[in-house]
Amino acid sequence: MGISVLVGVVVVGVPLLVGMTLIVVGIRGWLRARHLAKVGSQVTGVVVDNQMQSLSDGGMLFLPVVRFRTVDGRDITTVLQNARSRRSHLANSHVDVVYDPATPDRAQRARNSSGGSVVAIVAGLVFAGFALFALMLTLSATAMNLDLPSMD
Repeated sequence: MGISVLVGVVVVGVPLLVGMTLIVVGIRGWLRARHLAKVGSQVTGVVVDNQMQSLSDGGMLFLPVVRFRTVDGRDITTVLQNARSRRSHLANSHVDVVYDPATPDRAQRARNSSGGSVVAIVAGLVFAGFALFALMLTLSATAMNLDLPSMD
């Protein structure tokens, strides 16, 4: 495989893959937020712990572990995936939670809407747009029979 083909795969393929992944993740999050808006129940939960995630830059993210009681009386303890923070969540603090009665353990923080999903979709479109632009440049250079530098 020539270096120009490898560069083409990296310049076009990687951004396209990243873009499509972001778009799919964003659409799934947006659909989930819409679903919760329709069928979800909102209750108040209590932060009982924090789940920590390491970042590549050495920093940490904290996700609140909350306990709440469903409308039908079940006690649920779960991690709120959409409430990441660089600061620890205070134990015993109250947080509004929205959950699907069919899957209450996948609850979300109520005040977070689909804003993050929209950002993911837009970022995905930017990556995909860049990849398609790079593909068009590559194809037009090939069609014009330009000699692209090769390190074969």
